[in-house]
Amino acid sequence: MLYILFYLLLLFFIINYAFVRGDYFHPTIIFNFTFLIATLFCILNAQEYAIEFNGGTVFIVTISMLVFTIITVLSKKIFKTNTFTFKNKLKYLYVSKSLIFTIIIIQILNLIFFYRYEQALFSAYVGGRGSFSQIINNYDQLVKFFTEDLVGLGVRSPFFYRVFNSFISPISYVIIYIICHNYVATRRIDKFQLLVPCLFAIQIFMTGSRGSLFKILTFILVVFYILLLRNKGLSKLSSRFAFKVLIVVVAVAPLFVLYLNATGRSGGVGQDGIIEALNRELFKYIGAPLLNFNNFIAGYDPYRSDSVYWGEQTFYGFYKFLYSKLHLIDFNIKSIIGSDSFVKSTNGLPTGNVFTTFYTFFYDFTYFGIIPLVSVIALYFVPTYSRILGTEYCAKKYLFDYKLFIYAYLFNDVIMLIFSNRFFESILTVGFLRFLITSAILVWIIKQNIVFKYKK
Repeated sequence: MLYILFYLLLLFFIINYAFVRGDYFHPTIIFNFTFLIATLFCILNAQEYAIEFNGGTVFIVTISMLVFTIITVLSKKIFKTNTFTFKNKLKYLYVSKSLIFTIIIIQILNLIFFYRYEQALFSAYVGGRGSFSQIINNYDQLVKFFTEDLVGLGVRSPFFYRVFNSFISPISYVIIYIICHNYVATRRIDKFQLLVPCLFAIQIFMTGSRGSLFKILTFILVVFYILLLRNKGLSKLSSRFAFKVLIVVVAVAPLFVLYLNATGRSGGVGQDGIIEALNRELFKYIGAPLLNFNNFIAGYDPYRSDSVYWGEQTFYGFYKFLYSKLHLIDFNIKSIIGSDSFVKSTNGLPTGNVFTTFYTFFYDFTYFGIIPLVSVIALYFVPTYSRILGTEYCAKKYLFDYKLFIYAYLFNDVIMLIFSNRFFESILTVGFLRFLITSAILVWIIKQNIVFKYKK
């Protein structure tokens, strides 16, 4: 079954790649490719982890690919894409130095208060002072796996951090977009503006999160790709750009493994070499989720859902909002993914605690939820991408394209579907709503020419 799935995914990839005319950044290609690579990793590690796939996994993954393919075909018929006949030259976006300076000051102060908060949490939970990596790891574990302990500590975050922290992410992403836009327009970068994403990356590092850094990377790649297409009047970029992206991925992957050691997390290089550690980590985050899901449905009743509330795990972020913000105690739902959800392969090797996006879908709705939920995801990404590339739409977007901005921000969720229910986890939260509002206000300021101005 494992090889059957691989060949089916390969067939879908070839068909879709030909249909989108080699557009390797098309969401259907990305979705297809991630599961193809995951299946390949399972094949390469089949003997070590005693991997045997069942028909349920093959059906779910295949039907999901079919959904994306059908929506791609329909979207292609509705939206005119890959038909550029002009160069949509971008204009340089000027940002006032005073605004950038203000953002940087807020970021620096926020970093100071945040680290003091992390130190207080370590002192209350572990005791003592702790090293830099120990403090980061303690915060990461509390936030991800021991939220009840975190609340029980009673350590209140600093007022400055509570007020400004939620605004730093959308502001930083807007500045990152502007930096990318200006580089494509003029091939130069304002080094002063670079301090904003650098400080943002430092803060993410201090939370112990690799996923957020990866999200920034994919955001930059998508913005560059689309803006280069518009600026050059092309339907797709050459293979040289794809090769550069591949170089970035190959260069970054080992750094993400070393990042584990730097933040005090287990699973880093350890006594293994970098190659062995890299293979182990890549399988844990790419191949193992598919294996874990396969093993889960093998012993699960396909006609019985364990959910108490409708879609409680798929829409966990929404129920969490109802509980935390509206104080609806009935919706105090525990996530099925946490510190007690780590699993092992059939021969006893640890394979982590991630199960692909299908895990929550299947848990809540069994087979009946796969097509509707995957359709929702595809119906956002595929038509939005087609519209972003549409000639008539692009002709109006010389300046800040908010639709592209949000699409690039969420694009990482397509890649991470092999990992978890990232799309619904992202959009059904108060944080995402705050991100939309804050970034929209900044973009409005840009368009109103209040703080930003354009070179004529």
